[in-house]
Amino acid sequence: MDKDLIIFFATTLDRIVILGLFLYFVFLFLYKKEKKVVLSDFIFCLFSALVTLSISMIIKESFMIERPFIRSDFSPLFLPFDPYSFPSSHASVFFAISGALFFLKKRIWPIFFLASFLIATARVLSGVHTFYDCFVGGLLGIFISYIIYKFLIKFFKLLLSLSSINSKY
Repeated sequence: MDKDLIIFFATTLDRIVILGLFLYFVFLFLYKKEKKVVLSDFIFCLFSALVTLSISMIIKESFMIERPFIRSDFSPLFLPFDPYSFPSSHASVFFAISGALFFLKKRIWPIFFLASFLIATARVLSGVHTFYDCFVGGLLGIFISYIIYKFLIKFFKLLLSLSSINSKY
């Protein structure tokens, strides 16, 4: 695979995915009648990504596993910002977004899963992560978005049941 293409997928595609997600929700907000639903779906995706990033960073700082190019003494295609690799924050965040879109039953989720896969694969091919870093990061992201989704469903069901009880009195 071409080095420039790997670097593009590893360092630039993430920004395009974030911009695409934002534009997707802006489009939905402008053209859908259920503005509250669109806004809550956007907040769910954002919240899943932020919680996942936070947990990923806590795990990174706890384990402090050096990046593969440091351990094996080779030159990566680019230098990442932080010295630790496990788990991949890129993989965890983008798979969290993809998972959130999947759980919300948005038809666009396969595109985001493909982009997440390309980002994670490029980060392995560029030498800044191992397969294990990205695999665990991806699982972490999907798991956290699933837990948040299940929690929110129970929370909203509770709110609806409380509001129906209060409206009877």
